[in-house]
Amino acid sequence: MMRSTSQCLVVALTVLLFLALGVASTLADANRQEVRIAIKARAFQPAEVTVQAGHEVVLRFENHDVEIHAFVPEKLLEGVPVEVGGSGAPQFGDRGLIRLLIGGGGRAEVRFVPRIPGRYRYRCDLPGHQMVGHIRVE
Repeated sequence: MMRSTSQCLVVALTVLLFLALGVASTLADANRQEVRIAIKARAFQPAEVTVQAGHEVVLRFENHDVEIHAFVPEKLLEGVPVEVGGSGAPQFGDRGLIRLLIGGGGRAEVRFVPRIPGRYRYRCDLPGHQMVGHIRVE
């Protein structure tokens, strides 16, 4: 009888653990903000986006142009852990992500948790490209 009770307790605790993990995963997904930024005709569209400080952000870039472009964040990602995915070519320095090159027709994503509210500029630094965008962290 005691063995049966302890087995039931183990099963009940296991079920509770799986439920808790499922809720935690759902909450993490609910707190994640995904932002799509298109690159068309040498412009970032939209030119400004707003995200929440302290929540995971996924910036998804899609380059609709045939030429290569760059995402060069100014101050936003300094010292912030970043995960880069897709077909982009990231360049990292001692302060974090410096630049992300995105080929023509390419896609890339940048995952991070912004810490400090403010309005941050990013740009494409390739010669002749006068592309500028802003990320507002609230």
